[in-house]
Parts: sequence; structure tokens; C-alpha cells
Amino acid sequence: MEWPSDALRDIGPVEQRARRWENCGAANDATLAELLVTFFTHFRAVEPLWRHGLVASAYAGRWVAGSAWAPGRYCLGVEDPFAAGDNVARAVQRRSLPKVLAAIRDGTLAMARVAWAETDEDLERALFNLLGPGASPEREMTNAGWP
Repeated sequence: MEWPSDALRDIGPVEQRARRWENCGAANDATLAELLVTFFTHFRAVEPLWRHGLVASAYAGRWVAGSAWAPGRYCLGVEDPFAAGDNVARAVQRRSLPKVLAAIRDGTLAMARVAWAETDEDLERALFNLLGPGASPEREMTNAGWP
């Protein structure tokens, strides 16, 4: 079923812009997990600059200094990819910032352990560690109830 709003959309300009990006990154052989870890590593690396007004701009696709909102209004700036003037991290307050940054750090390290596990055992341990204490099954399965 076609919705009335679909008939009003002109996707031609979107297709033209998308064609410019065909094969972009074709030489990149990193996995999605590796790219995600790299993103959060970069995000963590600029931690000292947040208080100086650094903004992660998904809209512009880069870091920007300054923003549409008042300087010092937010302690963390992450621009909304669809509305350049909005800060999607506006709920992070000064008292909760250390906890948010610690969660980013811990999450990055946990994802890195998964992405770069060298053995099956390392991968298994890293995956179960993501799920938290008690998630890992017992190493030896019992044969209780089996002949």
C-alpha cells in the first residue's frame, strides 16, 4: 500500500547525493565492531574538550567548536543528525557527566575485547562479560537425566 505522503516525496536528489558516495570506504576492511570501537575511542579522546564547547556533529559529520545553543549551557554536546540546533545529549547534567563518561569508557573497553579477541575462549569470555555477572554458563555440562 502506498501512503499519500510517499507520492509527494522526490527521491531524485537523494539518489544523486547517494551516488557520490558509492564505493566510499571500499578499501576499508574494518569490521563494524572495529569501526564502532574506533568511534567511541575518538569520542573518549576528546573528553577534556567538552567543557570548552566541542560538539560532535553528526549533521556536519565532524567535530565542531561551538554550537547553536548558548555556550556553557550543556556539559556534553552531541548535535542531532536531523536537527542541527538540537543537542541529543542535553539530559546529561554536570553531576551525572562522570558516570556517563565512565559508561562510555567501560563500554568501549568491553566492545574492544569482543572485536579483538584472539581466541575463541577470549571471545566467549568477552561476550558473556557484556551480559554481566551470572550470564556465563557452567563450563562442564552435567549429564543428569541422560542415560
